[in-house]
Amino acid sequence: MKIVVFGPFKRTGALHGESVVDLSRAYAKYLQERTVEPNPLEMADVVVPSDLVRLIEGGPRALEAAQQALDYLFGEAQNSLGPRGERLLHRAADVRLHAPRPNNARIACAGGNFADHAAAMAVRMRGKPYEGDAYQEIRNAGFWGFWKLGREIVGPDGELIYPERCNRLDYEGEIAIVLGKRGADLKASQLKDYVWGVTMLADWSIRAPRETPGGPLNFNFPKNLDTSCSMGPCIAVGEADPTNIDMETLVNGGTAAGTAADSSELLPDKTSAPERFLKPGDVVEMRSPSIGSLRTLVVGKRK
Repeated sequence: MKIVVFGPFKRTGALHGESVVDLSRAYAKYLQERTVEPNPLEMADVVVPSDLVRLIEGGPRALEAAQQALDYLFGEAQNSLGPRGERLLHRAADVRLHAPRPNNARIACAGGNFADHAAAMAVRMRGKPYEGDAYQEIRNAGFWGFWKLGREIVGPDGELIYPERCNRLDYEGEIAIVLGKRGADLKASQLKDYVWGVTMLADWSIRAPRETPGGPLNFNFPKNLDTSCSMGPCIAVGEADPTNIDMETLVNGGTAAGTAADSSELLPDKTSAPERFLKPGDVVEMRSPSIGSLRTLVVGKRK
């Protein structure tokens, strides 16, 4: 099931072909027409909530009920109208899809995910390469990362605002996991018990100017800006192995290997050549057969 957040009221839906299904209202239709439930809309909003946070908190029961609603709607149902005659199907091209981020959920980003990228960045930031195998050195160094603190998360076909303080804006396409319940000190063996679904996340970074290396905001400063990440287009639930998902990142239609920072020529002043970095008017697209397409347009600077 591909879960989306859509429309002016940010309701939860499911992608079905070229349509978005209003899940809570579709389940209300199922209750009204297949059971004796006297209050189908009220009960549906309890079992299959229209709010993403509550849907996730509903656990397996909510997903099972949502699947029941979809099976009924596209199987036995005589029409696609809800209990009060409301539309249950909307053309995906006609509705706004929002970033499928549960309200105020923290976004934790792990550093050093890609050995090639980390090795190239080590030369640029430390002035020397890893001495041995980059992958093994990264693993031996332990986990590290940063938070994305922005409240304004960009959704599908949204806009990335070029920050006034930036002259080198970079991109990184990532797979993000959405946790379905609280946990601490989790082990790799517990992955399936805690992962609710997977989506795509575009990590936008200010590569220059940077704070002095070793400063207190060395990573948080360039990683947090207005519209500092994009997310979507959906959360794939129960359809993909979170440890094995294919994805590619394209800039203006061309496949981008790595990032601008790790692939650009170093100039004599130790800054990166600007050509591969993002500029207003550029379009970045992330594609995954398991999740879909996430496009972001870079727009002009604002103070």
